[in-house]
Amino acid sequence: MVTIRHFAELDNNVVLSVLVVAESDCLDGNGIFQELIGENVCRRLTNSSNRWIECSTDGSLRKTPCSAGLIYSPEKDGFHPPPPFPSWILNDDCKWVAPITKPSEIVGFYWNWDEEAVNWVSVKETEIP
Repeated sequence: MVTIRHFAELDNNVVLSVLVVAESDCLDGNGIFQELIGENVCRRLTNSSNRWIECSTDGSLRKTPCSAGLIYSPEKDGFHPPPPFPSWILNDDCKWVAPITKPSEIVGFYWNWDEEAVNWVSVKETEIP
């Protein structure tokens, strides 16, 4: 059975694609996996000079399952989607959180984020006809 590794192609830290490479192609002379060797394999296979870093499709490496369109944060060493709103904050787990905690649920209402007010606003639920 072939062990595989996944690598994300980055352009300005945006994931362009994910490539699957045999782990055996990423081993050094001592048989130890080296991410840099894997990056060079990806560059040769794709003829791309972009940066390639190891990732996972299940989130076990670099915090989030990797796919095209995600952003790589070198500071947090993880992948994340673009922010849902400009005011939201990226936490250490590469999850976006509102700058204000969402209030508790109220029966008959739900909460929407209002970016202009930088706050949660309650919206009355309506029946679906």
